[in-house]
Amino acid sequence: MPYVDVGAKICRPTEYQKVEKGDIILVYPATLKINKQLIQFPPLSVVSENCENFIESPNWVDGYIVKGNERIEFLEGRDLIKGEIKVHENLLTAFTLKKLLPKQLEIKILKIKVKAQPIISVQDVPLVYLAGNLVIIPSMDYKKYLELFAYSLYYYISSSSADDRNISI
Repeated sequence: MPYVDVGAKICRPTEYQKVEKGDIILVYPATLKINKQLIQFPPLSVVSENCENFIESPNWVDGYIVKGNERIEFLEGRDLIKGEIKVHENLLTAFTLKKLLPKQLEIKILKIKVKAQPIISVQDVPLVYLAGNLVIIPSMDYKKYLELFAYSLYYYISSSSADDRNISI
């Protein structure tokens, strides 16, 4: 549970530009004092020097601190898939991602066979896989939101589950 101090900055998932080492990706909502008002920020919000909302009181937040050594692999999609996102794992950030994206999603996905756990899918085609400590996203579409979601998955990964011996793409 990272600590954010006075003067730190935060932005909503729709406002951030680029994830950098040291940024914090929220996995649960956080109520923070901004402009003398308490404002709630949703999961997938980012605490970063690149944001514009100054935090006016210190607080603990539930989030993942980006270390810079995360393994997130985006692959170029080929097949156009249309449909609603299905969440396979009961993660608040997955439901937040679903709300951020269009209800009837139209996305190019690379259909691949991989020994990994699908986290979310569209029309039964996995959109985000987790294989040990590797996050695989077989699409470049909606990269801004999928990248935030991928980093949030590291909040749930412990060193004991970071086993990537049986990965085959």
